[in-house]
Amino acid sequence: MQFDASAFDLETLLNTKYHIYEHTETGKLTVACDEYHVPAHIQEHVDYITPGIKLVAPFRKSKEDPELQKRIFGVTSGRKLAPLLKNLGMTVDALLAVPRLLLCGAVITPACIQALYQVPKGSKADPSNALGIFEDIGDVYSQEDLDIFFLTFAQSIPQGTGPKLEAIDGATAPDPVLKAGAESDLDFQVSYPLIYPQGTVLFQTDDPVYEADYVYKGFLNNFLDALDGSYCSTVDSLDPAYPDPSNATGTYKGALQCGVYTPTNVISISYGGQEADLPIAYQRRQCNEFMKLGLQSVSVVLASGDSGGNVTDDAETSTTRFPSGGGFSNIYATPDYQQTAVDGYLTNSPPPYDSYSTTDNGAIGANGGIYNKGGRGYPDVSAVGDNIVIFNAGAPTLIGGTSASAPIFASILTRINEERLAAGKSTIGFVNPTLYSHPEAFHDITNGSNPGCNTTGFAAAKGWDPMKVI
Repeated sequence: MQFDASAFDLETLLNTKYHIYEHTETGKLTVACDEYHVPAHIQEHVDYITPGIKLVAPFRKSKEDPELQKRIFGVTSGRKLAPLLKNLGMTVDALLAVPRLLLCGAVITPACIQALYQVPKGSKADPSNALGIFEDIGDVYSQEDLDIFFLTFAQSIPQGTGPKLEAIDGATAPDPVLKAGAESDLDFQVSYPLIYPQGTVLFQTDDPVYEADYVYKGFLNNFLDALDGSYCSTVDSLDPAYPDPSNATGTYKGALQCGVYTPTNVISISYGGQEADLPIAYQRRQCNEFMKLGLQSVSVVLASGDSGGNVTDDAETSTTRFPSGGGFSNIYATPDYQQTAVDGYLTNSPPPYDSYSTTDNGAIGANGGIYNKGGRGYPDVSAVGDNIVIFNAGAPTLIGGTSASAPIFASILTRINEERLAAGKSTIGFVNPTLYSHPEAFHDITNGSNPGCNTTGFAAAKGWDPMKVI
């Protein structure tokens, strides 16, 4: 239900007081209240009310020169997992003059990734098996960057090779080279050498006007609407309104796009947010959509974040290293396929911290606990994500983050699907139960941790752990 009301009327209806909150670093304004009241006999029919007690995370798009851009965690970086950029430290000619695998400890090229994971050169391109890549928050790839990357590191890929655009609600792509988004450039440059001659599909979301003033509303919903028309029936007041009510140039004046695209067999998403930023019911509706994709034999790969064992932190800035995101959900319980692995970690390598147990955010911090021992553990799998070389805004740079790891793993799944389809088999689909059933297929990293919240975070251990994988 959505309706217009004055602040006074809504305050009277909900027995509350609304305030305007300003984010000190971005200047973004948000209307919210400390609490509101709903009669008991109505509560069971209400998932949440907005504006309410949630402070929707604001967004500030970086205007820095790409070569000087820092990695910034938290609300100041929006909700793409903005990859770390740093100087290459040598000329491209100097890099290419070194035997191709000799510098893999310092600079990760396509050849390094192929060697690390024993990925042979591709030879198949089933027309039904393109890799899907989601992009949002005004981050758009540049074809010029792709071409110079191919010319430098993957000369077997023809110039002009790029994704098929499936634009959602007025989105546009590609962008001129000087406006290129590092996230989008990374996703395509890291995946193409692994999957070629297979192609890619770009799910670019929302019109440029909305993206330019992104406030983390409707995150992923418009994308899911475009894949599943029935999901449009759950249109939410948090989601962008289409036709776009703005009169600015570039607004999308068409209707909300519902069920207009077919999901690819594998979809890579290097964007994310915190469970605390959106209502639980909102997130669970989205979770149901992702489960429906799994039932359609679609594999969805999402980056786990780069803020260690804690939620993102406005004040944390890093220009050299980042702790991989990992830990336990506060709103999803440990799934059956993961239970043995998680129990083994908590029993054999228990974190040195007090814990709590919840699936509704209701017991966070109980008994002094700082992690949810009954929650869904993540990540499920890991891949290299540091010192990846790409071209962005026409220049070579090193980049890092789980933003790189996700499309690498998604590309490997795409290659596996390629072989399965050629053998007359089905695609992998929801892959998690298989991953946990075959830990022998993975390298088990047992050193390291992911610090956060003024702690050392979770430590790596034999088998699954909240830092890397099974």
